[in-house]
Amino acid sequence: FEDLVNLEVLELSFNYFSSITAEIFINLLNLKILNLNNNLIKFIDSMSFWNNSKLTILNLEHNKLKQLNELTFSRLSNLKSINLANNNLV
Repeated sequence: FEDLVNLEVLELSFNYFSSITAEIFINLLNLKILNLNNNLIKFIDSMSFWNNSKLTILNLEHNKLKQLNELTFSRLSNLKSINLANNNLV
């Protein structure tokens, strides 16, 4: 996603992602809506969304998440909706 700096909506649902690394969304500075539902995500790096301060909607529903670092969403100051339903969070 290196050259997609103006991208505002990213639909990545129904894929086979198992983890979200720190650098995957780093250049998506204008991202507002991110759908990652219905994947196999077990791990999200705590720095994955650090450059995505414009993100308002994040959908992580129907994944395999068991735990999240307390810093994972800390820089998402404009976040209005996050869906973590149907995961294995404790």
